[in-house]
Amino acid sequence: MESQEGAGSLFRIYFPRAEGSPEASPNESIPKAPQSGSESILVVEDDEQIRRFVESGLSSLGYRVLTASGGAAGLEICKAEPGPIDVIVSDIIMSEVSGPRFMTSALRLRPGVVAIYMSAYTEDAVLGLRRGNSETEFPLIMKPFDLESLSRLIRECLDKSDSADSSP
Repeated sequence: MESQEGAGSLFRIYFPRAEGSPEASPNESIPKAPQSGSESILVVEDDEQIRRFVESGLSSLGYRVLTASGGAAGLEICKAEPGPIDVIVSDIIMSEVSGPRFMTSALRLRPGVVAIYMSAYTEDAVLGLRRGNSETEFPLIMKPFDLESLSRLIRECLDKSDSADSSP
């Protein structure tokens, strides 16, 4: 350390030279880029801010995004949309129609669609709503979530669905 009044201080630190390249610690996670795609996704969410967040995020990744503010509007889109709907991402607890009730009707209209639930409620509360429904195997993403997590889940489900469709 060197110090001069009015000029400041200078600190020099010497570290021993290390051989090889540094290893990442197991706790360090490298952030992954959100997963893009070109499929059509229907987002059914009664909270406008969440609906807009999901819509703008997925659209920015190349997905074609349709949105509905609740189950009834979602069913109208399922009936009226002339093109394919590859994925439905639905809130579980909505004011007019529950997610499981909506999803049961939507899957009758759009068989084979990839279905994903989202919820801000505890998993125990969600399991109570899902119990007795055939949709209990659908993936669930807990709010709040980031775009990377949602896009990765969507991509994994689509890829899994594609490989199941192509297997003998």
